[in-house]
Amino acid sequence: MRHQLTKLNFTYCVVALTMFFWSLTVHAVEVYGVYEVTLTATGSYANPYLEMPGDNTTPGFVTATFTGPNSEKITIDGFWDGGSTWKIRMAPTAAGTWSYTTSSVDQGLDSKSGSFSATASSKKGFIEVDPINTHHFRWSDGTPFFFSAVSTLISNFSSNDAQGGSRRVDDGTFQALADIRAGQGFTATFWGFCGFNKPQFVGKTQKNEGGAPFTNYDPDLLNPAYHQYGDQRVAALNDRGIASMFNIGWPDQGIATNIGHTRLKRYWRYLIARYAAYNVIWNIFGEGIEWNDDAISRDYGELTKAWDPYKHPVTEHTSPQASKSENWMDFITLQQSANTTSSDLSFNKPVINAEFGAYEVYQATPDVVRNLTWDVRMHGGYFVYESWGNDPKSLGAYYVSLINNFFVSNTQYNKLEYHPELFSGKPGISNPGIEYVTYLIKGGSIAVDLSGSSGTLTAQWYNPRTGTFTSAGSPKGGSVITFSAPDTNDWVLHLKDGTAVPPSSKTAIPTGVTINKKTNP
Repeated sequence: MRHQLTKLNFTYCVVALTMFFWSLTVHAVEVYGVYEVTLTATGSYANPYLEMPGDNTTPGFVTATFTGPNSEKITIDGFWDGGSTWKIRMAPTAAGTWSYTTSSVDQGLDSKSGSFSATASSKKGFIEVDPINTHHFRWSDGTPFFFSAVSTLISNFSSNDAQGGSRRVDDGTFQALADIRAGQGFTATFWGFCGFNKPQFVGKTQKNEGGAPFTNYDPDLLNPAYHQYGDQRVAALNDRGIASMFNIGWPDQGIATNIGHTRLKRYWRYLIARYAAYNVIWNIFGEGIEWNDDAISRDYGELTKAWDPYKHPVTEHTSPQASKSENWMDFITLQQSANTTSSDLSFNKPVINAEFGAYEVYQATPDVVRNLTWDVRMHGGYFVYESWGNDPKSLGAYYVSLINNFFVSNTQYNKLEYHPELFSGKPGISNPGIEYVTYLIKGGSIAVDLSGSSGTLTAQWYNPRTGTFTSAGSPKGGSVITFSAPDTNDWVLHLKDGTAVPPSSKTAIPTGVTINKKTNP
């Protein structure tokens, strides 16, 4: 009998220990990882999605407040995920024990509590505008972030493979595209996860592995399966260091009249609730200037700030001048020629030029893509690469990957500012006295004012077609010095002293790139 009791007690101990370690596994997440609470509603609702608010002020149908180890509090809305299931997602921002309590009018969702452990990780956090170098970005931990966006439709299929095409997450082909883009040095998507996509939603072709975003394209009938596959797509990009951009839609598609602001706001708040725990960027509208009313953009911008507890960067693709100085807009997104990129630097925010006449295949040859993209950078802005072709390893993508690699591997890019006065009035960026970069589209000579530098600099010519360097000597600062390019092709002149150490060891290594040797000297 004693032997049987001992054996029974041992069995109980094994089971208890197993459950204990299982609970540790289930209730632990890395800092800046995604922690998810799943709840079941007990009420009966004809359309649970419509229980979510479609305005700026009403709290979510279910919310949760998370309290961290330093008494930090994060309150976030939950979202409907099909049937009676509601979920709440958050990302812990510090290591230690976090606890939570929910609130809802539904008894099955209300007053639920729990706790979990956030473990230290190598994640740098989320991207944000650098408060010191205000034309640039950084990670939450202060590490500089080089913004290089590639046009990718995250949530839905498209006609161009370079933008995602019909690639799927359930067969690994979307992840393969994400691997390619990460290897090319891209760190963000542009357009990305579009709510009412242009023109697919109107044409009723917007869909992914889970179907359309709304059943029968009725904006009141949200399809959770579409967004569940969207989760996997966003996670695949984040896992590879690529931030995902979200967009509501385009005014010129009639979204105000055909869908209405209550529906638009409900869906936008749904996306914020579902994806704020990821590394994301909010681009509220495409062609926002077409509202002809900056109050609309401000309204949605302030809504976004109010309901995103992580305050991810907010922008709008083309905005009225008045909006660019407002607090809701964290960075400026342009659609204009490359050589006018610098015109908005006076707002002391990062400037992204998203459309500057360089759509590969549709508008531009690979050479033009290279020329214009360098021009955007030389005017103090960041850029978006977009191809309307079917080859994500195209020559244009290769050229842009060389730009990414040049800046990340060789420069203090987060300190380079637009200084044409140092380059004989020509476009160029510099941390005066420390580092200088300029681009000569047809070779030739350029006089560089090095009077702000007191020491000896390393000067190199960078070949933007091959990614190789040629020495340009070791000039001494203190005067204006003229440099002559190796030939009449395009070249990048780079000068720096010994203190200009690149802020990150991450390099953009072009992997598996298809190169046409005849056009890539």
